[in-house]
Amino acid sequence: MFCTMAKKASWHCGFGNKAFIFSLDVTIAVLVSIIVLSAAVYYSTSTSDSLPTLQMSRTGSDILIVLYYNGTLNSWNSDTIEDEMYGMLPPNYDMRINLIRADRDVSSTVIAGSDLPENKMLVSGKRIFVRTAGNKISWYATAQYWIWLK
Repeated sequence: MFCTMAKKASWHCGFGNKAFIFSLDVTIAVLVSIIVLSAAVYYSTSTSDSLPTLQMSRTGSDILIVLYYNGTLNSWNSDTIEDEMYGMLPPNYDMRINLIRADRDVSSTVIAGSDLPENKMLVSGKRIFVRTAGNKISWYATAQYWIWLK
């Protein structure tokens, strides 16, 4: 009988179990906040090197696609390709494009842009362009690009 009276007395207390539940909720909330903040700091500091690399890669790929769609790559002239490429390239980047075109039995190569630097970080990518006539492939070209900061 005493145990049941003691339990009932703690239920009617002003704080009792409510204070314990409240402090447990606060502790869990603080723990979750610390985990989320530490994950955000980790990912923001660990991806800082890959963001400029990704930007350079996308810039090189975009320039190559624009050169293809506006017909500059079809000219197969390195001076024309260089002029158009440097017209679109941001001022702090430099680039080199190596085009290898394969017709039926003949292949040809065009190189446009600057020489590759020895001591700079290069970002490279490759795209394949296909020209069709009807249902047949008339030619295809492999375009590899290198892009770097000046």
